[in-house]
Amino acid sequence: MRRLLIILILIYAMSLFSEAYICGTASDLVSGTGIPGVRITVTVDSLLYIAYSDTLGNFCTESFSGVAGLVFHKENYQDFIIDSLNVQDEPVNITVSMIPIALNSSLSGFVYENGNIAVPVADVNVIVSSAGNYYSTISDSTGFYFLQLMNGNYNLIAAKDGYHNYEITGINLSNSNRLINIPLEKLSNNNNFEIWPGDTNFDGVVDERDIVAIGTYWGYSGTSRLHQGYLWSANSYPNGWSIPEAALADCNGNGVVEISDVLALNINWNKQHSNSTFAVQPQNHYLYENFQEIYNSLGEGEIDLRIKKYIKENILSNPGGFIVKTIYPNPFRIGNSSRNETLSIDLSNLSNSNIELELFNLKGQMVKKKSIKGIEEKSGKIRLDMQNLNTGIFLLKISDNHKTITKKIILIK
Repeated sequence: MRRLLIILILIYAMSLFSEAYICGTASDLVSGTGIPGVRITVTVDSLLYIAYSDTLGNFCTESFSGVAGLVFHKENYQDFIIDSLNVQDEPVNITVSMIPIALNSSLSGFVYENGNIAVPVADVNVIVSSAGNYYSTISDSTGFYFLQLMNGNYNLIAAKDGYHNYEITGINLSNSNRLINIPLEKLSNNNNFEIWPGDTNFDGVVDERDIVAIGTYWGYSGTSRLHQGYLWSANSYPNGWSIPEAALADCNGNGVVEISDVLALNINWNKQHSNSTFAVQPQNHYLYENFQEIYNSLGEGEIDLRIKKYIKENILSNPGGFIVKTIYPNPFRIGNSSRNETLSIDLSNLSNSNIELELFNLKGQMVKKKSIKGIEEKSGKIRLDMQNLNTGIFLLKISDNHKTITKKIILIK
């Protein structure tokens, strides 16, 4: 009897420390049958979890605890969204009924290399999007692709490793069958690296050194990957990055280097691949402020502590160079002739610095540049003329002999 009591106490104690999770079924609202391959995205604070339903529509997430937001996504179905679900000490079971989308139109055509109908291109990813819904297919051996779609306005992107991405916007479908052929331009000088989420320096292993590229290219943006997420697999270089190596730091493939990319180091820690033939070295400077932000965002887990130790010993202990105090105004209002259309950049730690300002649009095109040499003061303001610019998001690159800092600038009317 005493032994049984001890066992029950142990079971109860273990339950107190167990993490919770979400399980359930995703089914078709009309037919009631389970839907296989539904992607379930779970967001808890700054953490992201991905799960998929099985052949019967059943799913289970990873263990976690907290208030979660969930998005259920499947082609030809409306997204099912749960804004807030409290998951604490016990597993949560839910049933999700997804609404099928009426497919009244179609889009089809052939993919040709450089527009030459005699050279079809197979295995091209053709993705169309409308109002947050995505549909995709792959061209066959003849270059033919076909998509059954609902009525609406669509954007199309066609992509394959070794070719430039091809994009079309504003395709209107209204109970119609559209035929659009795609001329895919072959790359003449393709980047010879793949993207493995977390291996930002392409040395074949995920470790603390991979934080360097994330901090160096912090805030950079480019074309998002076809397959986003942290799954440990090879991804084709997506093109559209002003600095190709920056795409390696976009670990989750959403098109922006940001704090969520650090999560890939935790998820794929110490994982290896044998496809690396060289290590990619980031630009030869450290962005002190970016690394300080990353350092402050990391937690106290074993991997986070190793990354923090690396940042502290190798980067933060040797900041050097200038410091950006403020950039004003930001957002910057343009088109007002009654005010001075200059951006003020307030810098410190400037002694004997040569400062260069470069402003880029999101296409990677430099639209403004200013250089100031031999600044003797320790601090000061530099003004950058912002006339003749359109509204939008820009990246301001501030450099001296030691480092570069990139800041996001927003222009509004």
